[in-house]
Amino acid sequence: MQPKLKSKVRCTDREVGEITHVIVDPLSHEVSHIVVGGNGAAGRQVPMAEVQSVADGLVQLRTASGALAQFPPLKREDYVTIHEVEIAHLEDHLHVESGEVLVPLPTLERNVPRRTFFMNLTHAIGTLVALPLAFPVLKYLMKPMYSPFDNAWLKVGNVNRIKTDDVGGGGQECLDPESLAGRAGGSV
Repeated sequence: MQPKLKSKVRCTDREVGEITHVIVDPLSHEVSHIVVGGNGAAGRQVPMAEVQSVADGLVQLRTASGALAQFPPLKREDYVTIHEVEIAHLEDHLHVESGEVLVPLPTLERNVPRRTFFMNLTHAIGTLVALPLAFPVLKYLMKPMYSPFDNAWLKVGNVNRIKTDDVGGGGQECLDPESLAGRAGGSV
C-alpha cells in the first residue's frame, strides 16, 4: 500500500508530523521518498526503506524521532510536479490522493545553456514572422488620429490607369450658384 498525502507519520517513540509531499522515481514509477513535515519544521526526505508499515491514515517509521534529522531537507527547486513533466503510465502505478507529487529534475536539465539558446531563437523567429503581419497595424496606430487615411503603401490593381476626367466634374461646378440657377431655370 502506498502512503497518502496528509497521513500522520509516527516514529518508534512518538508522532512527528504528516506527509507533505511524495517523491516518485521516474524510472520505476514507485514512491521512493516521503517528505515528513509539520509543526513548523522543514520537510525531511525519508526513503521508503525506512517505512515499516502504511495504514489508511498512519505511516509507521522504523527510526526514532531523534534520527529524523539525519535525512536531508527537501529542496523544492530540485523537483518538478507530475503536472509539469509527462511520464508515461505513471497514473497506473501511483495511487496517491491529490496533492503535490514530486519527480526529481535530472541534473542535466537544470540551467542548460542550449535550452535558453533555443528558447531565445524561437522568440527571435516568432518576432521575424510576426513583424510583417503587425507592421500595417503598428503604422496606422503610430500615426496621429486626426491625419487623413493614407493608403499609398497599399496598391491593389492598376491604380495608375484611372484618369481624373473619369472621377467627376471636380466638385466646383456643383457648388457654383450660377450653374445651379441655370439648371433650375430661375434665380437663386
